[in-house]
Amino acid sequence: MTLVDMAWIVSLFFAVNIGASGTAASMAPAYGSGAVPRRWVALALAAAAVTAGALIDGAPVARTIGGGLVPARLFNAGTVVIVLLAASTTLFGANLLGVPLSTSEVTVGSIVGLGVADQSLQLNRILLVVAMWLVMPAAAYLLARGMARIQPWLRRLRTPHPPSSRRLAAWLIAAAGCGQAFAAGMNNVANAIGPLVGAHLASLASSLIWGAVFVGLGAFLLGGRVLHTNAKKLVQLSLLDGGSAALISGVLTALASLGGLPVPLTQASTMAILGLRKPLGAREARSVAVRVLKIWMISPLLSLVISYAAVAGFAHGHRLLLSLLAVLAAGLAVSALRRASRRRAGRGPSSADD
Repeated sequence: MTLVDMAWIVSLFFAVNIGASGTAASMAPAYGSGAVPRRWVALALAAAAVTAGALIDGAPVARTIGGGLVPARLFNAGTVVIVLLAASTTLFGANLLGVPLSTSEVTVGSIVGLGVADQSLQLNRILLVVAMWLVMPAAAYLLARGMARIQPWLRRLRTPHPPSSRRLAAWLIAAAGCGQAFAAGMNNVANAIGPLVGAHLASLASSLIWGAVFVGLGAFLLGGRVLHTNAKKLVQLSLLDGGSAALISGVLTALASLGGLPVPLTQASTMAILGLRKPLGAREARSVAVRVLKIWMISPLLSLVISYAAVAGFAHGHRLLLSLLAVLAAGLAVSALRRASRRRAGRGPSSADD
């Protein structure tokens, strides 16, 4: 097997996992509320929406991932494998700990690690992306707080035909879930195929097609457990809350995608739900926000040091000491993630990241 073959395999495997985790969860409010009663229908809708999002407007973010953060010359078959394995390793470790992470953050982190090893970074673009990681969840929270203020008025609205009203609500919540999956396709598919584009291992059009298909397959074939788990966790959320969170996070992610910015949909969703349910001044809400912020700061750094260690250790043997230090830093980051996960579990469901 050549490095090119391995790069493709890792890329498509990463795409499948993106679909199985984040994309399938977009339909959790619709499935959990009964708006879409059949699981396979919810998964099919998520798969179709994420595929459409990637094919219709996934190119801007793919260009950023493939050459907007570090010079495209740094990408080759070997570095593509390193970058995607670093991101996948971080996600895998987080899944073992039960910590939700963003594929965009760990992918960007691993690409920045490649740039640090070569001392070549598109710093302005990277700073813009990081700034969006802070602005986007804040915007989601503020929009959700505004939505929470008008929800009592929305709940008082009644039509003369309650069955018709319920059917309309079901259609709206399903549409919000599809919209979030569509936005995920615009943004997240690029994480898997962007490095291939940067390395010129495939054209942008063909890589988007392959990435879209495999993300969609991951959502439909492997997303059932994630969908079921997230739907059950939404028991404390009303239909209106779930739909509002999906709408807010989906719209913000779509807008960022149009600008070619890889952003964390997970952050927006979590902060939108938090904003719908609790003011940030509440002690419980503050603890959730601080814990999530710590996790999101650690995760891209973890993928960065793994990527740096691999590039510096294998491509630049004279930097072996620095690569060993990077591995040590990665171990410390994993330990921090484990402690954060244990604290979350110890506090019980009242402080869970809904």
